[in-house]
Amino acid sequence: MGLRRALLLWGVGTVLAVLATTTATAGSDVVRDVNGDGRIVIVGTGSSNSDPKSHLPDHPICRGPCPGLPLPIGGRWYTQLADFMPEAWHFVNLAQSGMTARALAGFLPDGPYQVGRALEDYDADVVLIAIGVNDVAIECSDGDCSAAAIAADILALRDLVVAKGRMAFVATVEPLFPRKPGFHPVMPAIIADVDARLRAAVPPDRLLVHDDIVDPDDMTYADRPGYNDGLHPGDRGMRKWACDAATRLGLVADGGADCMPGPTAASLARTIERILALLGRIEPPDDDRTWAVAGLEDARRRLAAAALQANPETVRRELREAHRIVRRLARQVRPGSARALGEDDRSRLRVLLEPLAVDLATLRRQVDH
Repeated sequence: MGLRRALLLWGVGTVLAVLATTTATAGSDVVRDVNGDGRIVIVGTGSSNSDPKSHLPDHPICRGPCPGLPLPIGGRWYTQLADFMPEAWHFVNLAQSGMTARALAGFLPDGPYQVGRALEDYDADVVLIAIGVNDVAIECSDGDCSAAAIAADILALRDLVVAKGRMAFVATVEPLFPRKPGFHPVMPAIIADVDARLRAAVPPDRLLVHDDIVDPDDMTYADRPGYNDGLHPGDRGMRKWACDAATRLGLVADGGADCMPGPTAASLARTIERILALLGRIEPPDDDRTWAVAGLEDARRRLAAAALQANPETVRRELREAHRIVRRLARQVRPGSARALGEDDRSRLRVLLEPLAVDLATLRRQVDH
């Protein structure tokens, strides 16, 4: 091979490598390809507030039949955070309900196991650590526990990540607003002490804020009105956590409550899947439920088709039809509708369908322009 050709090939390879790295890191001036493999891998660790499966019936954490937690609009905060990330990034959620910073629950792997998987199995550039509330719930059940020890267990997970030269972001422990027996009254104060210790040890630009930005009103869910256990943030709480994390990762400029990413055909299709799940819980399965399911299934198929289409006209057509279907459904669950669904069921559907119609209108405007 001639020298000129060799230099040319070397130059092309260098340019391609630079382009690959640029593509992988596009979207943030905070997150880096730490291990130099040309891609960004972010791994989330945590417990039920981060677990994408904690809404499912008979979840393993129950050790038997249980209804599962309500599912927030948009999913749990890791699911919403992933929507902010560039397509070139790779996000893995290892969170599991009941997880603790160290081995306490007995039947679950602990925090070092999750962090070890993040580093060894996924070669993560960034590890998000959102563990600790179950440590408080278990260790402080009788009121006798050490905030210093719990904070040290959480910081030990951070140290495992940093020792490998990777980026670690640590979440403060979420507050408790207990509404049922079984939680010792000292627990909120212990959590405040743990969080003060985390703030003292973690630089502000590596701290995910899960305590100060949520309040009792953030613990409610549109798809299960009246549910508020004071432990698991609902629609607004999860949105706030996702926005704060997106800000810390350099994905948005402002962590305000309105920082959610714009709707996409894929994200709206997921919203419809949640509404269909809600319809599945309405009994009896009468003609009105069958009518609503059929309409939403049609809208979901159209959104799925739009997400896969490259032809702008086809995308516009599918979005237009999906929007028409959802608007019609939203009108027919308003108060005074001739539909036979009970008022509670109509209310539950309305608070999901009306924002969905607005998001579809927004998406149509984005596509048109």
